[in-house]
Amino acid sequence: MKKNLVCATALVASLVLVGCGGGKSEQNVATIQPEKVLIKTAEATSAMVGQLVEVTANIQPYKQNSITPAVQGVRIDRILVDVGDYVSKGQLVATMDPIQYNQANTQLLNLEADLARMTPVFEAGGISAQQLEAMKTQVSVQRDAVANLKKNIELRSPISGVVTARNAEAGDMFANMPILQVLTNNELLSVFNKGVQAKLTGFAGLINELYIYQKESSVSDFVNYVIKKTAYREALSDKEAEMDRVRNLDEFMNSVEEFVKQNPGCSVRDYVESVTLVADRDVEDDSNYVTLATVHAAKGLEFKFVFVVGLEDGIFP
Repeated sequence: MKKNLVCATALVASLVLVGCGGGKSEQNVATIQPEKVLIKTAEATSAMVGQLVEVTANIQPYKQNSITPAVQGVRIDRILVDVGDYVSKGQLVATMDPIQYNQANTQLLNLEADLARMTPVFEAGGISAQQLEAMKTQVSVQRDAVANLKKNIELRSPISGVVTARNAEAGDMFANMPILQVLTNNELLSVFNKGVQAKLTGFAGLINELYIYQKESSVSDFVNYVIKKTAYREALSDKEAEMDRVRNLDEFMNSVEEFVKQNPGCSVRDYVESVTLVADRDVEDDSNYVTLATVHAAKGLEFKFVFVVGLEDGIFP
């Protein structure tokens, strides 16, 4: 009986061990399902990619100046520049009504005349030295007043730059709003060395000088001034191979002078437009013909058909 109980206990223990081992094996062979990922499909096509990008930005000026007279209640006489014009440092840009200046200057002339009359009277003993010194003081004070008024009626730009605002017109009464605003941005030159900066500044000054000169001179005078200022003729005369260009320059001057004679009061723009029209008329012809030209001259749109001769490897271009 005891022996049978021991056998039964051993059999139950064996079954329990077998049951546990079987469960563990089933857990080890269980597969892990992968996580699903959402995807989207699209057809791949070739296309041109734009290389231009538009951005919006504000350029901050290196220097900014609002041109304003020192006195209020004065009428504006003339404004000599407009928005977009380049002005140089010290350039006259506007003038105010000179009535007060003229009155003060007249008083100065009268005082100077009185002083001139009093000097010989003093030398003759007719007046005291104190009276003469008092008159000299009056003349000196009046001279300072006239000089100050002249500064107020002649408005000059204290910096070189571009006119970006014009807040009044000739004949307006000046109040508080600046007449003109001038901006300059010399920081743009900082990317160059000193030598290049000097050359660029000099070139900008030359263009500004020519721009001002052409407003105040005839076309022929302006062209002569440009040739002289740039020393273009001298640069060509130093080279024998450039004599044809010197002759072309002379013909150009003759053309300008002839145009000025035929069109008194014309401008540089008028002459340039006339030259363009002449060049256009040269190719206008209703007859049936063939024009021989270089490929460079035929690259425009004025010809409907262009035949290139000798378009072979090693020959063209």
